[in-house]
Amino acid sequence: DTFEFTEEFKGDLAHDGDIICKLNTGNGRVSVKGWNEPGYRLRIIQRIRAKDRETALTRLHHIDIPDHEPLRELELAVPSFSDMTISLELDLPRTLIYQLDMRTHNGSITLADLYARTAQVNTSNGSVEIQGLQSERIECQTQNGSCRVDHTKTEVFIGRTGNGSYKLYSLQGERVECTTANGSIRVEPIVR
Repeated sequence: DTFEFTEEFKGDLAHDGDIICKLNTGNGRVSVKGWNEPGYRLRIIQRIRAKDRETALTRLHHIDIPDHEPLRELELAVPSFSDMTISLELDLPRTLIYQLDMRTHNGSITLADLYARTAQVNTSNGSVEIQGLQSERIECQTQNGSCRVDHTKTEVFIGRTGNGSYKLYSLQGERVECTTANGSIRVEPIVR
């Protein structure tokens, strides 16, 4: 059986300067979205395969997020575990500027409705979806997975995938580079 446990953290972010946000999970998805609240909310969803709920509870991975003064950096690295996925869902204030670095080995990554100086997205086995992001530079890399970008504005977009496609819709960019070893690239339209 699979048992799911959700833990939620809330806190404040500094309101001057860029906020550095780095999320990394071995097995699980990463979702980072803008919202209209002044602080952040991080939900950690652990799905554990075990014979019963009590056994699953003993295998929970402990995660601690500082809850003192407003954060300038939110960094979380979760290792891979067998028979377990740990997904991260982060809501951030739309009014701040971020430096984003999102990584997962097995899982999808979603970025939506944010302002970012830079955005780096990397997954080995999973898809990437970027929507409503405004950034100076976006780098997107997958080994096995597709990338969809919609209503996004950036000066530079660099995308690389081994096995997968790129679908770029309403992407505004000065420089767009996409490469794939085995897949398609579809662009509709790029507005300069």
